[in-house]
Order: sequence, then C-alpha cells, then structure tokens
Amino acid sequence: MSKETPKLLIIGWDGATFDVIDPLLARGELPHLAGLIARGVRGRLRSTVPPSSAVAWPTFATGRDPAGHGVFGFYQTETTSYQRRLVSSRDVHAPCLWDWLGAAGLRAGVVNVPVTYPPRPMHGFLVSGMLTPSPQETFTYPAELGPQLLARQPAFPIESQVMHAVHGARSRGELAQIITAWTDAFHANVCHLLAGQDWDCFVVVYRATDIVQHGLGLPQPGASDGDEVQQTYRQIDACLGALLARVPADTNVVLVSDHGAGPAHGRFMANNWLYQRGYLRLRRGAGLLSKLPAWRRVPLQRALHRLRLGALARRLPSALSTWPAPAPRKRHAHDLIDWRRTRVFIPTTGVQGLPLRLNLAGREPLGCVRPDGEAQTLLTELARELEALRAPDGQPLLTVVWQVEGDANRLLSNRGPDLLALPREACYYSIGAKLDLSRPLLAGPARRAPGQHRLEGVLVAAGPAIAPGLRLEGARLVDVAPTALHLLGLPTPAEMDGRVLAEALRPEWLASHPPRVEAWSMEGSAGAAGSAYDAADAARVEGALRALGYLE
Repeated sequence: MSKETPKLLIIGWDGATFDVIDPLLARGELPHLAGLIARGVRGRLRSTVPPSSAVAWPTFATGRDPAGHGVFGFYQTETTSYQRRLVSSRDVHAPCLWDWLGAAGLRAGVVNVPVTYPPRPMHGFLVSGMLTPSPQETFTYPAELGPQLLARQPAFPIESQVMHAVHGARSRGELAQIITAWTDAFHANVCHLLAGQDWDCFVVVYRATDIVQHGLGLPQPGASDGDEVQQTYRQIDACLGALLARVPADTNVVLVSDHGAGPAHGRFMANNWLYQRGYLRLRRGAGLLSKLPAWRRVPLQRALHRLRLGALARRLPSALSTWPAPAPRKRHAHDLIDWRRTRVFIPTTGVQGLPLRLNLAGREPLGCVRPDGEAQTLLTELARELEALRAPDGQPLLTVVWQVEGDANRLLSNRGPDLLALPREACYYSIGAKLDLSRPLLAGPARRAPGQHRLEGVLVAAGPAIAPGLRLEGARLVDVAPTALHLLGLPTPAEMDGRVLAEALRPEWLASHPPRVEAWSMEGSAGAAGSAYDAADAARVEGALRALGYLE
C-alpha cells in the first residue's frame, strides 16, 4: 500500500434492506447514510444461495462461493457419523480478506464479523462476532486484547449473552430496549478500537438490524415514527456518523448487508414432508422417543428464562449468568432417524432455504443410495416433487436453485447439499426442520421469527476512488473482497470467485489503478479440523440461534 492509497472502512449492517431504508431516507431520517449515497454509489447486493448469515459472511470475507470456503449453514454433519456440530472459523477453508492484506504487509482491524470465532492469527487485530460463546473464552486476536476490552467494559456485549435476554423479552418495547442498549455498548468499543489501533482496513459488522427484524418483523407500510425497527436503523445511522467523523476525510467507505429481509407467511415442515414421501425413515419407537427429553447443560441465565424467571435472570451477576445448569431439550430429528433406510436428509438448519443431502453409499456412514444412476434419478425426482408443491395462493412454494450434476465421483466428493431449494419470496414459507408429525406441512410462522431473509441486500460506497451519483446493478456479496483489495492497491487472487466492481469506480482511478488478477501463494491461513466448542459453549451459541428463530 503506497502512501497515496487511502484507508478503507467497511461497515456491515446485517440484514439491512432498502425496503426499510428508502422510506427513512425519503423522510430525511438517515442523514449519514444519505450523505454517503449523495457522494457515492448505491445498489442492491446479491447475497449467497442460500442467504444465510452463516454462509454469507464467510463469502464476504473470502470472496468465495460456499463451495469454495466450505460453510453451508450453522451446522456441519460429521463425515464419520450423522452427528452435527456448530460451524466456526475452523470450517472456513479459504483465506479471508484480512489474511491477504496481512500477506501484503497491511494491518486490518476486524470487529464482530460472524463466523470468526475462534480468532485466527492475523496481521492486526480481531474481535470475533456471532457464534462466539462467551467473553470467558478467547474471543480476540491478539489474545491480550480481550482482557483489555473487559477491563474497560466488564459487561462486554457478546451476542450470545444478549440473545438470552432478547429471548426473555415480554414486549416489543422491551426487546427494542435490550437491542438499543447492546448496540450503544458495542458501538463504544468500536469507536475505542477505531481510534486506538493502527489499521489500513477496518471492518465492523452491526448486527442490530438483523436481530430486531427477526424478532419484530419489518415495519408495515405507513408505520409510525415510533416503530422499533425504524428506530434501530436510525440508531445505526448515528453510529455510522460517529465512525465517519473518526476516520480521515479521504477514506474509502463501503457499507454492505449480507442479505435482505422480508416477512414470513408460515413454515414448511420439511422433515414431515420427507417422512410422508418415504425419503426419511424413523427408528422403531421414534414416536415415544420424541416425547422424552434429552438432557444437556445450558447457561444459568437461559435456564431461568426458560422457567419464566426473566426478572431474576436479568439481575444475575455476569459471572453467574454463564454457569452451566441442567435443562431438558427436545430431541432433534437426527436422533430419531433410521439411517440404514433413510435416503434423503437435511444436513443443516437455519439457512433460509431447504438443503437436502442424499444418504449416499460410500460417502455417508450408513449410506443406502448408490452413487451411480440411482442418485441422479433420485435428485431429479426430488426436484420435480418439490417444485410441484403449492403455497396457499396456488403458486409454487419452492424453487430448486441447485442440484449436483455429474458422475459418481462428483457426488462422492461433494461436501455441501446435493440439492437446494429456496422459498418463493412473494409468499415466503421458512423451512421448519423440526420433526413433528402432529403439525400440517404448512404451519404458521414461528413466533420468534416473523422476519426472514431475502436475497437482495444493500451496497453503498463513497470516497476518492468511488464514482459519485451511480446506481449499481448486478453487484454480488462475493465481489466485496476483491473490490476491497483493489481499493487498497492489491490484485484479486485468482482463486476468488468474485470480481472488482469496476463500474463503481472513478475513471481516473481506474486509469491509474487497473484491476489485476494474480495467482497468490497463501500458506497456513485456511481453517482447521474439529469443533471449536465444548458442550456448554455449544449450548450457549445454540440458545442464541434459537432466540433468533434459526433453530426450533
């Protein structure tokens, strides 16, 4: 990076959508975002397929599609069993933007990007984001940064802890107050790091927009100024203004969301459908077993919330809130499946789509589907049956957007879903992975998740390299990392799936900084094998995901 190359500030508004932003802009209620747009570009940003935060943020970070970075949802299914484990940074098998920057000698600061726990060594500093279990774990790089942040703010705002309070909120107002207080505390730390650390590229993700939309849904047309979701957007716009005031005037600024948002009209009980169609078979006695709880340990604060003792939970000292306490849990469908006779299963949940994986002989531990012509015939049959399903308005319920094609070797080596279907956005039915044969195939929307994801997120950028007054078309989340490297004077690594968004840049910048694609060598930056969580940590993170409506 030459002395003439401006710094780069990347801000994430998780789940932000122009459907909420534009009415606020029209009323002059997001002045700092409006200022960025006035001197730069805006456009819709195509998310990953599926548009899940667990999948999308690794794509943002790596410039790779899911098949390239290896994360397909909040869970990975073990190759030697059918047990599922939570994903972590160890499952991201591609270098991140900040790894490439470090290889070029540039310092990065990374704050609250999902799927960065546990922190990996880098040139700069990192505070891990969503899926971090607690501040008692090492959640920063370097490790000594964590105790410094905790000394400054003992009740450090880790999302998994905050979500337990969100889960116990008794009203829209109380939920909004929890999110507002958390965002204020989080933003104070962001400003402290922005001003107190050396960096060439600073990346921060604000999660409040996604959380409040999951919990409260999107504002109705003509919503009042008091709408809690709109208040959250106003709050993070104020945060944006504070960040812009703390960086050099010639900083290039890029603001993105990992996906959009919209209402959920109901749930498609996908495991029920697999069972009814004979693709999924249950163990003998599964009906009785499904009624008996399995036991696990959860944080004490969460256990109190489950007992409707939210007031007591909120008064717990932070040191006690994470103590493990025994609590019953409902058995997951995986516990009830007869794997020797099951041909198709759902490998991960909470992905805003329906991923299906064949129980393939030679790939799965008890696979029964032959990887020759039988597998392709089964996939074709599945796609046909799924696209024949109808929503209450008579239109298709799902669209099949991905299906593995090719010979047996391609199937055997596939790490992700073999088929992926997405809900139709105009009549959106989220995917319910819970196996509950007492429910109809099309059930009502989940109480905790009236808002769900959409494919179109947001992109706004401004700065000395950015062309003013443009509306972008065709930008994708996978293009952000290559564009960020370009803005810092570096070529796009040949392994990336994205491209530099040259149409967003000034002609004179492009004349002196033509985009380049080069083969870089990056050693030791990819993920490692194995789970990052013990049982107690996994319970904390799963509790946060359940509060968001990602898990049932």
